[in-house]
Amino acid sequence: MTRKRKVLWTVACLVVVAVTGFSVWLRLQEDRWLAFSLHGHQHCIKATAIAFSSYAGDHGGKYPTHTNGWGDALLLLVKSNYADSSLICGPNDDGRVFREALEKGTDVPEELCSRVYVQGLSKDKANGVLILFDRVSFPGGDHFYGLKEPIREGLEGDGSTSQINDKLWLRYSRQQVTRLMELGFSREQAAGYFPDAKER
Repeated sequence: MTRKRKVLWTVACLVVVAVTGFSVWLRLQEDRWLAFSLHGHQHCIKATAIAFSSYAGDHGGKYPTHTNGWGDALLLLVKSNYADSSLICGPNDDGRVFREALEKGTDVPEELCSRVYVQGLSKDKANGVLILFDRVSFPGGDHFYGLKEPIREGLEGDGSTSQINDKLWLRYSRQQVTRLMELGFSREQAAGYFPDAKER
């Protein structure tokens, strides 16, 4: 083999190795991005806002409500195809509680739900109310995944979204109890949604 052929052969091999290596690296990046995207959209409070708005639009402005409790009210969004079960669950919740309720035809145990829903409101009478929120805080919440600050993500009655830092949660909860009482909820009912607001 001539020197020229050896050089060409070496260059060709290096190009193949480089292209293969780049392809593998790119695939890894795609997998990481896909995992991040799926995480972001699996519990996306912004997508949940669309589901609530659509439901209200089709039901005279009223958000879902159920006589068996707010867990079953949330399940109405899934049963009526407004949302996938992952959209009514908080981070690290795979939606098992809602799937089992659907499969078995049972009620949703509210104490097992990772997001709390304040039922009994309508779109035009929920201003200033956090109608859906993470039961517990999560580092970075869902949209700021990976950050260390623990926050809760929530859906406001007007369809906007909020991120509440843990440090502000006690004060925020008390404000929410006051607002719900202004809308006709008893203190006991309001504090049932925001137990951290109870006097200590």
